Amino acid sequence: MYGIHNFELFCLSAIVLSVTPGPDTFYILGRTISQGSKSGTASVLGISTGVLIHTIAAAIGLSTILATSALVFRIIKLIGAAYLIYLGITLIIASKDVDGLKKDNLSASSFWKIYRQGVVTNVLNPKVRIHRVVTA
Repeated sequence: MYGIHNFELFCLSAIVLSVTPGPDTFYILGRTISQGSKSGTASVLGISTGVLIHTIAAAIGLSTILATSALVFRIIKLIGAAYLIYLGITLIIASKDVDGLKKDNLSASSFWKIYRQGVVTNVLNPKVRIHRVVTA
């Protein structure tokens, strides 16, 4: 029988997961500070699309499988960390090319590249996956 067990703990967990900044927040801030508001907007749209993917996965039960499998969760977490390290290194390398980082001068291909990076960053973020399971 379904019921509300440990409702206070559920609410506390949902609040803590919602207000704690994670890789998505730092990705958006980093893009906005280094490349301007248009890059930040592309990042936000990508992250939002990733949240939509997580919501759909939770609705069909995939997130629950990932939440109960420690091995799969660890693999996704390591892939996500490796991807964030890769993005950080590429941003550091790109920051040496002053012409490549003109603020608010974003081509359509760059916009979609940043958008895709935002989607991948969010999809590989285990915190979002757990949050979707807790609040679904």
